[in-house]
Amino acid sequence: MAYTIVLDAGHGGYDNGAIYEGRLEKDDNLDLTLAIGEVLAYNGFDVIFTRVDDVYLSPVERAQIANAEDADLFVSIHRNSGPTPNEYNGVQTLIYDEGGLKQEIAENVNERLESLGFTNLGIDIRNQLAVLRRTDSPAILIEVGFINSDEDNVLFDERFTDIAYEIASGISDGFETEGTMPTQPMRQAQPMQPTQPMQPTQPMQPTQPAQPMRPTQPMRPTQPMQPTQPAQPMRPTQPMRPTQPMQPTQPMQPTQPMQPTQPMRPTQPMEPTQPMEPTQPMEPTQPMQPAQPMQPTQPMRPTQPMPANDSPVYRIQVGLFRTPSNATNLQYYMSRLGYTVDVVPQGELYAVQVGRLPSIERAQEIERALKLQGFDTLIVRE
Repeated sequence: MAYTIVLDAGHGGYDNGAIYEGRLEKDDNLDLTLAIGEVLAYNGFDVIFTRVDDVYLSPVERAQIANAEDADLFVSIHRNSGPTPNEYNGVQTLIYDEGGLKQEIAENVNERLESLGFTNLGIDIRNQLAVLRRTDSPAILIEVGFINSDEDNVLFDERFTDIAYEIASGISDGFETEGTMPTQPMRQAQPMQPTQPMQPTQPMQPTQPAQPMRPTQPMRPTQPMQPTQPAQPMRPTQPMRPTQPMQPTQPMQPTQPMQPTQPMRPTQPMEPTQPMEPTQPMEPTQPMQPAQPMQPTQPMRPTQPMPANDSPVYRIQVGLFRTPSNATNLQYYMSRLGYTVDVVPQGELYAVQVGRLPSIERAQEIERALKLQGFDTLIVRE
């Protein structure tokens, strides 16, 4: 039985992810995810994509796809980003907690990408991420270099095909260690060559077996693979019921002759109207009295300052970012959902916070609604 891998290209749609000199993280994520899926599918895995074009899915929706497909592994592809361009570089893989298949595959992937020239930043525990927390299967999130690192971008572009192959191999190695996969080396997907027409006078030459060599030129997939949908069983059709014979129609009854209409009676002549009575002359109006001068107003007394309101205000934090554009992207999305959202600078970070609520009970009520929508939340008090 083939094993099912759900591949998730991070961000998408209005959510660009990190941006560096016009380069969008969501595009790099999708290109690499499709390339990894091509290699895995060629080597016998069932591959499901959460997205194959530029659309937005919430983190919970991505996890729900993996759960619905009963995945054996969930892999989310991202690019990292630092607060200052070219300050950091390297690959890092995130997992929910230590141990098991997910940690083994994370270590495999980091080591294989390190062999291509990336700095290995190791594994980090991130138990607050919905795509790692809400998935029933083992799940990893791979940060394939920093998008605002020129060094990592050169590696990403020049070794693109090798990166896809090494990530797929790291995944396969994890299943082989578990004793669930054969120990044959993983093959790189080869494009099909057009067959030559047979010559009538020449005998057919035996075809050469496919070589497991990887192509030396980087190639990006031209057509995205569509996720396979399970076939729906056909429902049996209902037998047709025999039609009832038509009843003979009744003969039409002859119509009755129309009765002659009565002649119209002549109208009565109108009575002459009575002449209008002459109107009475208007009485002369009284002359207007001169207006009384206004009394001077009393000077206004200065208002007393309002006492300071010591009542606490509660807000629900749904994100904390190093990059301002990521914070404003989330603010825009939350406002479309009907929430009042602010981006609050906190030192070098930017917090996205919902509402200004007068009571902790109301804040907890809003927080529950946000959690049901898949957001990671934190109630803060001003």
